[in-house]
Amino acid sequence: VLTLRTVHEQLVRLLSQQERQQLRTSDAFVPFAGLNPLHQNPYTEPLWRAAVGQYERGMAPAEQKIAGKLRQQFRDLSAQSHQLLREFQRYKELVKRPSISKELAPERETLLGQLTVYVKGIRDDFVSRTQQTFSGGK
Repeated sequence: VLTLRTVHEQLVRLLSQQERQQLRTSDAFVPFAGLNPLHQNPYTEPLWRAAVGQYERGMAPAEQKIAGKLRQQFRDLSAQSHQLLREFQRYKELVKRPSISKELAPERETLLGQLTVYVKGIRDDFVSRTQQTFSGGK
């Protein structure tokens, strides 16, 4: 429940009012009407799964729209690895969604490449400083 709510809040935050109305995001939780998440048991599990499936099908167009917006936002930050990482962390619940994750695969690869270069730079700096220390440089 918490994950669905978090994802929904992040989705809605990235959409304009007009996009929210057009994509009918306010109707997203209608499938859960009559279900009490605190009364989960093996008998209500199929109902819960069906409601989640309905929610996900209803939110698919919004997720596609958001994937495009996130892609642009991440591309704008692609030269700044720290900021790009922060944005990925900020929207981590959205990025975990299968459809969004698939759409953002190139941006994740960009981030991974930048982080690899950054870590290599730190490692090289560490090695050079420790070699200077042991060779009597400081």
